[in-house]
Amino acid sequence: MNRLLSITILSIFLPITVHAESITVASWGGSFQQAQVDGHYLSWMEATGHKAIPDAHNGGLAEIKSQVETGVIKWDVADVGTDTAVVGCEEGFFHQIDRSKLPGGVADFMPGSLEASGDCGIPTVSAASVMAYNVEAFPHGAPQSWADFWDLEQFPGKRALINSPNPSLIFALIADGVSGDQAYSVLATPEGVDRAFAKLDEIKDHVVWWESGAQSPQLLADGEVTMAHAYNGRIFSAVVSDDQPFAISWNGAHVDFDVYVILKGTKNLDLALDFVYHATSTDAQINTARYIAYGPTRLSAQSVEVTYAEDSSVSMSDHLPSNAINYATQDPTFWTDYGAELEDRWQNWLTK
Repeated sequence: MNRLLSITILSIFLPITVHAESITVASWGGSFQQAQVDGHYLSWMEATGHKAIPDAHNGGLAEIKSQVETGVIKWDVADVGTDTAVVGCEEGFFHQIDRSKLPGGVADFMPGSLEASGDCGIPTVSAASVMAYNVEAFPHGAPQSWADFWDLEQFPGKRALINSPNPSLIFALIADGVSGDQAYSVLATPEGVDRAFAKLDEIKDHVVWWESGAQSPQLLADGEVTMAHAYNGRIFSAVVSDDQPFAISWNGAHVDFDVYVILKGTKNLDLALDFVYHATSTDAQINTARYIAYGPTRLSAQSVEVTYAEDSSVSMSDHLPSNAINYATQDPTFWTDYGAELEDRWQNWLTK
């Protein structure tokens, strides 16, 4: 049975308040949203007697903008990337959240995580976009870097990349020899943009483009690709839950934070705020990390050793984004400044 059904089943047995209400929480679906359901939706429901109903999205602002501008609010809370959180806040699509009311205070969050989330978001996990591969496809030596991802001769097979300049252009530059900590600086120049697209030209005909995080491990599992850009937590779940022969190279990872935001115009603002405060608390982050390999953003949660909920012999610390090397950290202000221009060029490049 799909464990997302557990939210419906458990709600039957939860103590419901006299004035029970519900909120809808949009996230990325798949194993990640299931971890959120198990990690903090259900505990919030149990504590409050209210319901948090999961819904899935593919990211970006388009649907959020439509809901806010029409006043037809389908989602009360959404889990988004830092770029969406920053831009959406600046454009007035999200409520500003009073951080003074966060349990444990702001000093408990990872340095830079609140700043990267803008004025309207609270970071809930750190996640890494990584290079993943099917171990069985390379019996004579495993790929170790984005340079290997681009090496079609030594490591044959189709590749999978997200259909977006963010972070595909960053991976292209790292494959071309740019260090992770310099990738955004290089991409901020016209020469760097040309360099990234030229690098992508080398493998364009061998790429399967994906739109949602669940597609990437599925492409690997189906044998459609031998290597893929994927979210580290998705690969962890595929390996430990589904026995897939996948592995990760942490070299050149792209690290970002997932951020909870509240849509402007929700009729359930107080309830949504209570959910976000609970979901980003130390206990909720520790519990969520038991279900998927994304790192807590609270320092107090990071200091606790966590084992996998379905197999206590598996230490989650071995699978978290803190293992990333030569990595680039998501720069939401970069995508605010350059995102529209790069998206236009991306779409033109795809059609050539």
